[in-house]
Amino acid sequence: MAYKSFVRPILQYASSIWNPHTEQNISKFEAVQRRAARFVTRRYHNSSPTAMLEELKWPTIQDRRRAARQSMLYKIHNDLVSTEGIKASLRPASPRRRRGHHQQFTIPQCRTQCRQQAFLPHTIKDWNELPQNVVEAKTIDTFVSRASRLI
Repeated sequence: MAYKSFVRPILQYASSIWNPHTEQNISKFEAVQRRAARFVTRRYHNSSPTAMLEELKWPTIQDRRRAARQSMLYKIHNDLVSTEGIKASLRPASPRRRRGHHQQFTIPQCRTQCRQQAFLPHTIKDWNELPQNVVEAKTIDTFVSRASRLI
């Protein structure tokens, strides 16, 4: 409970917008959760943290950040949050290019790796891969519930 109440919220603060993309930074975030899993299970040596995370049913921090980004895009797309320029940046994908659901967006052009990992390009890529029943959810709770089953 202490980890979920005090540590994980700090790791996830603003994670829907700020998302570390380098392997080094991702590893640092995941290491905190792995240490917490060792602490919670009281197995400090010769045990797999990955097995502990599965036993505890804790999704990775990276999966939680992806869910937060997708939830934020759902809220933006459905006018549940006030955003100045982000909604205007969402361009529907061409009907000829759509293979999935009908609410896909065009991924903005990016010249740098850093820009590719920014909120819109990275999240739109994930959003476009979601199944139709997830993006058509009527409420944010339904969206989160359906999307979490995919993790």
